[in-house]
Amino acid sequence: MSSYCPACGKLVYFAEKIFALGADWHKSCFKCTNKECKKVLTLGKQVDKNQKPYCAHCYDVYFGRTQYKQNFVKVHNFEAEDTEED
Repeated sequence: MSSYCPACGKLVYFAEKIFALGADWHKSCFKCTNKECKKVLTLGKQVDKNQKPYCAHCYDVYFGRTQYKQNFVKVHNFEAEDTEED
């Protein structure tokens, strides 16, 4: 099944995709949404607002500190999650 990158709108092939924020992205397109930054983000280290990825620095500058906004934004850090099974 083919999917299209939400950033560039082009077809995303299996070998070049990452899955984040409910969509398949090109690795090079998964960037901070801030037009002045455009830092390529590492999967699991991004902060999102309205399904748009931001680096932690830009999110803090434009929307406030992430620790104060925990009810409104999901901070993704998959490395910190425990994967215990019952």
